Amino acid sequence: FISIEDNGIGIKRENMKRLFIAIHIKPSEEFLDVFDSIKEQLSDESIKWVEEENIDLTLRFIGEVDEDKARIIADKLHHLKPSSPIIFNIEGLQLFRNFADPKVIVTDIKPTQELSKLAEEINDELLQCGISLPEKPFTPHLTLGRIKRLRDKKLLQELISDLRNHYFQQISCTEFILFESILRPQGPIYKKIATYSQ
Repeated sequence: FISIEDNGIGIKRENMKRLFIAIHIKPSEEFLDVFDSIKEQLSDESIKWVEEENIDLTLRFIGEVDEDKARIIADKLHHLKPSSPIIFNIEGLQLFRNFADPKVIVTDIKPTQELSKLAEEINDELLQCGISLPEKPFTPHLTLGRIKRLRDKKLLQELISDLRNHYFQQISCTEFILFESILRPQGPIYKKIATYSQ
């Protein structure tokens, strides 16, 4: 099943659209409790935290394309609707870059064969649409916060050390979504262009 959003929320008559493909995550109560604790402990730092409704597992960031290309991509991906649930675990707090130059706080996702296969198949379909392959291999994760300035690196090190192997939740998903990301100073808005489900 594929549903295309075209109600003023999805594809609109604009020149360029910033697109990405993701699995939307519904955080568990425990996940949110730990996330709130992390934010509270780092409340004195300059970190842009991801809004709860924007917590997604990005399968592929596409970037800016024109409206015609967006429609081609939306149609092309319908070949990949999941035939069975994709199951994976969210566990472990990690840091992108390093403690000398910390950039992004993320949770780790243990890759599964089904998840990696879906990401690979999405790349293949996008390649046929003229979208080049990513430079980096697929590394599944959930972005929690983007660090603008960090004063107490030791506290962040302690938090990550304590939660490095923490189990957050298991996800069972039957769909993925093509999103448009609209950037704003107060944070991005993610709008659905198309949903691909069983």
